[in-house]
Amino acid sequence: MRKRLVVDYIKDGVMPITLWSDRGSWQVTVEAKIDTGADRSSLDLLLINALGYEHTGDRIRVRNANGVKHRDLFNVTIDVEGFPLNVIATGADRSSMKYPMIIGRSDFLEICEIEEEE
Repeated sequence: MRKRLVVDYIKDGVMPITLWSDRGSWQVTVEAKIDTGADRSSLDLLLINALGYEHTGDRIRVRNANGVKHRDLFNVTIDVEGFPLNVIATGADRSSMKYPMIIGRSDFLEICEIEEEE
């Protein structure tokens, strides 16, 4: 069975995402900006290090308004309305940005139709 997110959960293209630490059973909730123009999600490097997320060993080429860069990929565990989801996100210095996380198109589509356990 599939569950759709309620519309009120997303306001002005921003949604709360809970990030689970790989270093223990603690978590932090951040506001994430939905960016359907981004292929994949991106998370601030400080959060990646603090939460102990594991590097996948891969890098990808990312093109944005600032040019082309190569970014490392990380296995990230997020929670959306009580539903856990594993995503692969790029690490980026987002310290000067308003939101520490961007939810890319592929992850947003998956979030919109999270499987509900029966």
